[in-house]
Amino acid sequence: KYIVVPRPLECDEVVHALQSPVRY
Repeated sequence: KYIVVPRPLECDEVVHALQSPVRY
């Protein structure tokens, strides 16, 4: 999974993460 962070993400960050193959 791409979204693996110890902090809550904002809606914009989640949408961007889902649409972009960037590892956080």
